[in-house]
Amino acid sequence: MTFRIDSVEQGDWGWRINLKGIDGKGAYGRLVTALDGHGLYVVDEDDITRIKPGRQLLTATEFVIPCECSLDDAKRRVVEALTKLGWGPQVNSAGRIIG
Repeated sequence: MTFRIDSVEQGDWGWRINLKGIDGKGAYGRLVTALDGHGLYVVDEDDITRIKPGRQLLTATEFVIPCECSLDDAKRRVVEALTKLGWGPQVNSAGRIIG
């Protein structure tokens, strides 16, 4: 089981992470935080806007990306969280383990 983070972005909705490897499987998906950067959720792909939180992976006390975080630090926090959830390790676009 591995995952690959394709992009991390911050907006008015909180943080959004596009990746391959939802639940450590080969599926593409999107993760989001709440507006304040707390919590981590798998986006409900049936939601046409694709920004509403769906299934909760981590609670607000278990995960946060502060608003002032750099993109690199935000990505590092996501990688650590997903690895702890058993989705990892993280791989690059060539499928090689990063780390």
